[in-house]
Amino acid sequence: MNDKFAKLDDSKQRQIINAAYREFTSETYKKASTNRIVEEAGIGKGMLFYYFKSKQKLFLYLVERSLAAAIRYIEEIDWDIPDVISRYEQASRKKLEAFLEDPESFYFLGSILLNDLDSLPEEQRQQILHMQQQTKERMFSGIDYSLFRSDVDPETALKLILWSINGYEQDLMARLKGETFQHINMTSYWDEFHHYLQTLRTVYYKGDECDGNG
Repeated sequence: MNDKFAKLDDSKQRQIINAAYREFTSETYKKASTNRIVEEAGIGKGMLFYYFKSKQKLFLYLVERSLAAAIRYIEEIDWDIPDVISRYEQASRKKLEAFLEDPESFYFLGSILLNDLDSLPEEQRQQILHMQQQTKERMFSGIDYSLFRSDVDPETALKLILWSINGYEQDLMARLKGETFQHINMTSYWDEFHHYLQTLRTVYYKGDECDGNG
């Protein structure tokens, strides 16, 4: 990014960034058009390339920006909560907050995960995969196994919970594949996810713990 872009007023930066977000979200990287970006942003094509040099550099700037936002919300999660299901419930709420704060960034990163991950340079692709792996590791460390029902092996229950969550995520990703993120009612998916988490709590936790931390 050209330093002069950083000197633009915030509203103009946001106008250009959001136009680029929307184009790369609605199209794959290869099909995205810088002509449509500059038309929506209300700037000349020469200025866009003056700021970002190329379509690829603009795309990678958006990737880095979205990843930074995702990492910020991940770091806000209290990973010390001993209830693993409540951790995931909290994570989904944080994700919704991040979405409401910067929806275009959220749509863009979601679109990459669904359709464009293989289009990224290896460094950025590994960065995303590392973030996903690290998040999963933190999600399942320091768990209070005493919350689980006495007639269920805790390690087995944890694996079943993990498989259930992963299965739901894969099912959701399959349902959303190829969809335009702007037309998806994300709130309904968070509500659906919360319902599944409550069901997991009822199935695997002791009766006194079924209402969770919530």
